[in-house]
Amino acid sequence: NAVELMVNALRFVPALIEDLTENHEQQRHTMIALALAKWRLEERVAERTQERDARNSKLRVVLDHVGQALFIVDLDGRISQERSAAFDQWFPGAWGGTHLWTMLEPISADAAAWTLVAWEQLREGWLPQDLAIDQLPRKLLHQGRHYELGYRPINRNGELEIGRASCRER
Repeated sequence: NAVELMVNALRFVPALIEDLTENHEQQRHTMIALALAKWRLEERVAERTQERDARNSKLRVVLDHVGQALFIVDLDGRISQERSAAFDQWFPGAWGGTHLWTMLEPISADAAAWTLVAWEQLREGWLPQDLAIDQLPRKLLHQGRHYELGYRPINRNGELEIGRASCRER
């Protein structure tokens, strides 16, 4: 009986080997397809990155040739890395991440202190957004130069995320 059982079991081995071979072949085809998909995805990411870099380069040209200091300030009051060339020229000590009030400190200590308070009111929502923005300094005089500041909130989904500020020399 034991021999008969062994012989019957051996009859299934060729079918089992064939199934294993088919599974292995399917896995190999799947791996090839995944590798190809990964390669295509990497190519697409590289293309999109080049497109984005080209767009950013064109925007940089605009920012470098506008006669205003354009910059973005986040809700914490920090100036972004993206800003116009005029900003870097007029405020050489203000790096990305610098607080707006820190940037204003060498120009006017009063304006810097007022900006800190007004920005906190804006961030915390103590006042309506328009009123809080109206509290921010609008005009500065520094080393014979007159600066006019403007602020525009950037709202997304009804929430204030960041604001754009601009400064022009008069």
